[in-house]
Amino acid sequence: MTKLLNRRRLLNYPRLILAGIALALALNVLLGQGWLGMSGQVIGTDFVTLYSAGVLYRQDIHHLYDFAAQGQVQQELIYPTPLPGINFFTYPPHAAWLYSLLALVPFTWAFVLWTALTLLFIALAVYWLQRFLTPARLIDAGLGYWQLVVVALSFFPFVEGFQVGQNHGLTFLLVTGMVVFSVSGRWWAAGAMAALLIYKPHFVLGFLIVWLVWQKYRALASFTVVAAVVVASVVLSHGIAPYLAYLAVVPQLLEFPYQAGYPAFLQLTPYGLLTTLLPYQALPGILVFTQALTVGLTVGLAWVAYRLRRRPESERSLALMLAILYPLLIAPHTLLHDLMGVIPFFLMWAQKEYTHRVLYAAVAVYLGAFLLPWPSHLFRLAFLSLIPMGLLAMQIRRMWVGRREILGLA
Repeated sequence: MTKLLNRRRLLNYPRLILAGIALALALNVLLGQGWLGMSGQVIGTDFVTLYSAGVLYRQDIHHLYDFAAQGQVQQELIYPTPLPGINFFTYPPHAAWLYSLLALVPFTWAFVLWTALTLLFIALAVYWLQRFLTPARLIDAGLGYWQLVVVALSFFPFVEGFQVGQNHGLTFLLVTGMVVFSVSGRWWAAGAMAALLIYKPHFVLGFLIVWLVWQKYRALASFTVVAAVVVASVVLSHGIAPYLAYLAVVPQLLEFPYQAGYPAFLQLTPYGLLTTLLPYQALPGILVFTQALTVGLTVGLAWVAYRLRRRPESERSLALMLAILYPLLIAPHTLLHDLMGVIPFFLMWAQKEYTHRVLYAAVAVYLGAFLLPWPSHLFRLAFLSLIPMGLLAMQIRRMWVGRREILGLA
């Protein structure tokens, strides 16, 4: 450690930040009116969207992707608090099926339940991280279970998603599960975690590429079976019409960054950065660039996985780290709250490289995720996309410098 980043600061500053955040969130609720918080923003806006999709799934699935119908249900849920605009439901139909279960509970109590479940997801994910990924020297330095919980809860991507009722806690749990079960060789469980995450399929693709190259057929079989059950839960009840309706609106989703009210400045991807830099007329070129980038990163990830295929599971972490970054680089819409996956990313990195460089990078991401949204909002530019691109650049440099040791290249 350095004099600036000494042990006491590394332990106490996240605790102080968490205390301040908890106080701010509590005041936002207590001093608000109805569903309108003290900040002037609707509390749980994303949960309103997810819950309304559950309502439409149960009552009027034919209008699940009718944006006007979504807006009407959303407004009814928080009435008389005014809804400032429609927050579109953009997930596949099986995600709506999940929230249709929550829709059995009255909206307010469902929000309380979802909030409690989010905290439970974080607690379980941190338990897995502590057991499977946290190096002993970090634990000795003070990064025990509760300190890691503090880091996760004070990390601004969690806070941003928590206050709007996002599903980022569940996503974090499932990404963590894919990682830790891959590292420990529990391939059936790893595949099941991936299947449960297909409500955000781009978060699964990188791991499927790695498992395919490694010929981990148990993970792929488990993924296929569980994913088929999830999709069948919709198809057996409603046929394929909901999926056709979803595919019909996908092209519209690519234009969302240019829509008024969409938080394009919170995007993490190169696509997000380009759409905040360039006018709508440049969208075809942006799409071509994104497709070319996706092909390049897919080939690169597969090549790294191939080079590591004969190593023990504990020495393959680089491929899994790149699989975590993969959706943050290739997807059109990946927002700030989905940056939670960098926590297992850094723990795996620290297993292989216990240096100041890793510590500085971790602190820079922790602080950058908190500070960058403000200039991003001011200039309407997706500065947050610099985080995953910077992490990828550091891993490329690491591979180049250690190409003999890491990849077995002369």
